[in-house]
Amino acid sequence: MVRVPLAVQLSSCVGGLIGVLTLTAAVATPQAPAAAPTFTAAQVTAGQQVYAQSCQGCHGANLQGSRAPGLVGTAFLTRWADGRRPAADLHGYIAQKMPRNKPGSLTPAQALNVTAYVLAQNGYAAGPRALNAAALKAPLAAPPTPK
Repeated sequence: MVRVPLAVQLSSCVGGLIGVLTLTAAVATPQAPAAAPTFTAAQVTAGQQVYAQSCQGCHGANLQGSRAPGLVGTAFLTRWADGRRPAADLHGYIAQKMPRNKPGSLTPAQALNVTAYVLAQNGYAAGPRALNAAALKAPLAAPPTPK
C-alpha cells in the first residue's frame, strides 16, 4: 500500500473545497433584475380612459378590486410580477379575456394602453419608448417602488 503524505492529502481537500465553493458562488450569484417594460405617459393616459370605460365597473376606480380582483399592490405583484412570467402574459390576458362581458373586444392599441396604465399604477415608470410586443417578452419583476 502506498502512503500519501498528509500535506498532499490536505492540499487535495483544500483544492476540492475551493472548487466547490467557486461553483456554489457562481450559481448563487443573483442575476440582474429583469428590465421593466417601457411605455409612454401618453399610453398611460389613453389606458386610463379605456380602463374607465371598460374595466372600472369590475376592478374599481382605483384598481383595488370590487367584483373582480384588484390590479394593484400585493394582488398584482403576486400574480403578475414574480420575475418569472413575461409581461406578455398580463397583456395577453387583458387582450384576450377582458373585459369579462366582451372578451377580446379591445383593439390591440387599447390592450397595450391598459397594460401600460396598470403597470404605471403599480409603480412602473413611464419613459420615452412605447410599450410594444418586444418590450413585453422580458419577465416582469416587481417595480423598484411598488405602490
